[in-house]
Amino acid sequence: MNRPFYFALCLFGRGPLWFCSRKEVRGGHFLDTAGGCLLAANHRSPYDCMMMMGSTWRVIRWVSAVEVSLGPWRRFFRWIGVIPLDRSKRDPKAVRRMISLMQSGEVVGLFPEGTLRTGSDAVTSGGSLNENLCRLAQLAQVPVVPCAVAGGEQFSRWTAWLPLRRTRWAVHFGEPLPPGPDLSQRLREALIRLYAIAANPQSRCARPDSRQKS
Repeated sequence: MNRPFYFALCLFGRGPLWFCSRKEVRGGHFLDTAGGCLLAANHRSPYDCMMMMGSTWRVIRWVSAVEVSLGPWRRFFRWIGVIPLDRSKRDPKAVRRMISLMQSGEVVGLFPEGTLRTGSDAVTSGGSLNENLCRLAQLAQVPVVPCAVAGGEQFSRWTAWLPLRRTRWAVHFGEPLPPGPDLSQRLREALIRLYAIAANPQSRCARPDSRQKS
């Protein structure tokens, strides 16, 4: 991983986002103080990673399928510290790498849905999530920080990038969830609650952990 490149990328990306959009980041202190952890977010847009990286100064070590991270952009992904994962079979090397990073205090980022979901099967609508994520947190004995991302799908339209367009997007971090037998259910409930607030700026009936800004 090339950390100067990672931070330069985040800094460079914040400029266009600030110029054309209006972000809402809440609960950032949960990620700041979580230490080594697993960051689990819903996945509605290809821009979700960009939005999350633009919402925290902590380095996020993303996990990506080998067909993506080892493709034509492999050097770029290597520089930002992406962990290749072979989803077609057991990948103990990748699992050991993730556990080692989290136990050394790093943030490992995963999308528990495994792919883009925007309909009724989305985890934010009560859909399923990958149970392996919870097993990974159990093995590493680190907390899972839930994160709801909303508004990224708007950036698929070129008009959303117009100067001073003020396209709204939101990233809401939740309270770290300790590993346990009911982690999957707790994570699903947290993502549903956080997304309901992130996607609806008029809703402010959240628990205190969702109302605090970073």
